[in-house]
Amino acid sequence: MTAEILIMNKSAVALAADSMVTVTKGEKEKTYEGVNKLFMLSNDPPMGIMTYANANFMGIPMETLIKQYKKKISKCDIISFFKKTFNDDNPSVKLYMQSFLNFLEKYCNEKSDESIIEYYMTNSFNALKKLVEENGEKAVKLFLKVYVKDLEEIYSTSESDDFEKFDYIFNDLFNILKISNDEKEEYFPILKVYFLYRIFTNNRTGIVIAGFDEQNPFPSYCSKYIFGIINKKLKSLNFKHKKINNFNLSEIEPFAPTDVVETYLSGMNPHITEKINEYVDEAIRKYPDSIYNILKVNDKIDENALTIIKESFNQLNDHNDDLIENLNDTIKDAGKESFESVKSAISVMPKEELGNMCESLIHITSLKRKVSAEIETVGGDIDVALITKGDGFVWIKRKHYFDPKLNHHFFDR
Repeated sequence: MTAEILIMNKSAVALAADSMVTVTKGEKEKTYEGVNKLFMLSNDPPMGIMTYANANFMGIPMETLIKQYKKKISKCDIISFFKKTFNDDNPSVKLYMQSFLNFLEKYCNEKSDESIIEYYMTNSFNALKKLVEENGEKAVKLFLKVYVKDLEEIYSTSESDDFEKFDYIFNDLFNILKISNDEKEEYFPILKVYFLYRIFTNNRTGIVIAGFDEQNPFPSYCSKYIFGIINKKLKSLNFKHKKINNFNLSEIEPFAPTDVVETYLSGMNPHITEKINEYVDEAIRKYPDSIYNILKVNDKIDENALTIIKESFNQLNDHNDDLIENLNDTIKDAGKESFESVKSAISVMPKEELGNMCESLIHITSLKRKVSAEIETVGGDIDVALITKGDGFVWIKRKHYFDPKLNHHFFDR
């Protein structure tokens, strides 16, 4: 796990990342400090890149992949490179993201262990097989239909040969689930979505690229999830691209755990908001019955009146969903008001304060994890960088795993 923050206004982008990594082996988790998650991508145009969630992609550390990409583009004339690759001579955050994804696809097809996706597929297969053993094939077939219903639009894919090399896994599942030849056409896409979702949730890596486009005075950022290469094609999701302009003066975006930052921005902890909604929903639904039970034992109220009251209460229950929705809207409006107030302050902050704010939000998140019963998934040294149009990429704080005084050759390079 990790914590990363991006804050930007018209003059600068501030990026901050902690250095904690969580390693999971079976049911045990262990944390280590000292991991790099924030890097300079380019100084002309000025760009930075952060990674979160899974620290490896296709079995290769993301730090290695980023530095190999930087090495590649450092040998090119950037404008000529983008003109040749994308027919666009305006190096931009969006094009850097696409260029980096193209590099990952090509590099990992050449260098990574091809068995990594097979490993994830086998794990998912074993999980499904265990469900069948515990619940029976009929229950699992029904579960799969319901399970993928809300996921299909996101995780389905048009490439019919995505899982061609894993036909043996699907054939084994068809046998375990007792899927007939007539049912295969129905269940094959369902199983594809199941496997894609399993690979996604257990293996996704977040990428954030932020900085200044060559021909734009204001900054922007792109973010995306990547999760693996199947049939030599990189699979990714949730592309987001936000820009600063004269209508959108600032942005603040947390990555990985977002609860602490959301509490700061909205003034309300998301978990508490959820509990309030649950309590109010239950109270509203029980309240009419409580009143009816009190009236029912009153000798002065006849049966006809009680029947009318009961019917009125039943009609009232039809409006409960509207009341809950109004409550949600009220909480959201209050949170939005608080959020807009923070964004307004950020829009006029000096660049030094943007960096301080980024670092402070990481510290708060780390403190929250430290004083809770949860495993400390955020912590360690914090890297902070500022990116401006004029000064480029500047480190405000940066950790090293070595003593800089003993390694002058590193900085000479």
